[in-house]
Amino acid sequence: MCGICCRLRRIKNDTEISSIQIDDLTKVLLTNRGPNSHTELSLQTDGFNIQFSGFVLWQQGVKLCTQPHQRKHHVVLINGDIFTKRDDSTLSDTEWLTQRIYECNDDEAELLEMFRNLEGPYSIIYYNQNANKLYFLRDILGRQSLLLAKSPEGDTIISSVLGASRRLYSECVELPPLGVFCINLVTEEIRLDPWQSLNATHFEQLTELQHIFQREIQVKLPIHSPWLIKKDSLHCYNFESILKESIKNPSTDIFRCLLENKEVMSVCDEVILRLENSLHDRISATPSMCSECLASRNQKCEHARIGILFSGGIDCTILAVLTDKLLDATQPIDLINVSFQKINRAKTNVPTDYKTPDRLSAYQSLEELKQMSPQRKWNLIEVDVTRDELEEALKSRIPHLVYPLNTVLDESLGCVLWFGARGQGKIDGVDYTSNCRVLLIGSGADELFGGYTRHRNAFIRQYEDDLTPFERLERELEFDFNRLPNRNLARDDRVIGDHGVTARSPYLEEKLVHFIRALRPYQKCYPMLEQGVGDKLLLRLCGFRLGLREVATLKKRAMQFGSRVADSKQNAKDISESLVQILNN
Repeated sequence: MCGICCRLRRIKNDTEISSIQIDDLTKVLLTNRGPNSHTELSLQTDGFNIQFSGFVLWQQGVKLCTQPHQRKHHVVLINGDIFTKRDDSTLSDTEWLTQRIYECNDDEAELLEMFRNLEGPYSIIYYNQNANKLYFLRDILGRQSLLLAKSPEGDTIISSVLGASRRLYSECVELPPLGVFCINLVTEEIRLDPWQSLNATHFEQLTELQHIFQREIQVKLPIHSPWLIKKDSLHCYNFESILKESIKNPSTDIFRCLLENKEVMSVCDEVILRLENSLHDRISATPSMCSECLASRNQKCEHARIGILFSGGIDCTILAVLTDKLLDATQPIDLINVSFQKINRAKTNVPTDYKTPDRLSAYQSLEELKQMSPQRKWNLIEVDVTRDELEEALKSRIPHLVYPLNTVLDESLGCVLWFGARGQGKIDGVDYTSNCRVLLIGSGADELFGGYTRHRNAFIRQYEDDLTPFERLERELEFDFNRLPNRNLARDDRVIGDHGVTARSPYLEEKLVHFIRALRPYQKCYPMLEQGVGDKLLLRLCGFRLGLREVATLKKRAMQFGSRVADSKQNAKDISESLVQILNN
């Protein structure tokens, strides 16, 4: 993982290259993301000064590779991970990508073809000095952050993260993951080669970008990412049909009944296999040392290097079971559970209680994990956050990481993830700080498998339309998947990365996503069943197949309420006063 930044300034009155500087706050935020190396590169074209800044957190390759990385006239910055299969595993992502770009021989068609087939969560800034073209893009599923901003002086800034301040940035948006953007620094034309055909929402996002650039973006024909081409599944099973008779009998074990169907069992096994492959890539691609031992060069690290943000629900517990299968039995696994002090409006002297719904679920799930894998050292880290600590973080750090998002929901989720990634808590009452370098999170599971209450509502509510309940459910699932990049993923990357930890989302692996999206809604969930069963039914069946008996029926709770960070009296869509106050300072 890295913090990457490019600042583009039009030359006026022989402006000095050295006059381009990253503001102090943004530099701190970028350094937190990439504490192992920091390199600057300034270049001058016929009409622009360009400053490239790379802040590296070493995760891949046999040695640290600094950024920006240069090979002849190619300058490359990358944040994230590339999991495309390669022959030479000793190369870092940065070296491998730069080599692939070099092998395109300045052929733009080859370059676009290479980009469209990349696998993994990434954001890339690439400058071709010979062609005088600046390319920038986010991965197809939008898992890594890349912000586009304008300074009051007119500079264009492309960066992983930026300090929230109207004084520093007159405008700022998350770059939508629509495809490969390119600025021709000679003609100043801006082009987009999109991953897919654009819809009305995409064109609204482009309008916002054009306002910042103050010029039109030319949209070319789609280059059609293979992972976004939705195909119908060859599977024919239907949860409703299989359970038609079973639902009438309350004593019927629904999970066992469904898994007796060979096609359902086959799909469960395929999901488990693809998720396990996804986890393998995300676990193996990191040095076999925690952050503390890496710093001290201790080759005999016995600490946890993999952590899981652990609410105790089905999503994260499945990740724990499969991680247990992949890691050597001697390696501990950190399970990080965050709880916040209850809001005390009466200001009475009540005992502080951190037994939130997510904490209780974590206890229950931990016991099942211990039964399944008693030889593993499971570190359940209880991160208890007081309201004073929360208030301090909201004054000093979290708004800058959430920026440019600004709702109450962004604030709440940002707080859970920030304290979780920090990993400071207790294990069995003893102080403990996680030194894991990779934090696995369950992002995407609800959107793919149908886990939200609104999915149930879309199915059961009466609507004045001609759609069937399952057609309405499919529309809601598609809506949620399409807004996942701008609603969650970039923000989560910025927040978690602030602690020098790489967030990895195994459910959002390209081949797994492609497989799940091909299934029909009635093959993934069945809202006619009770909560904790019908929602994410296919994923719960996978958990049951893996041996999870209790966890498979735990009800879904929103992170902000399960951890008790959110005030139930607030509307999640409202603008957060805390975030806006920081922005105006």
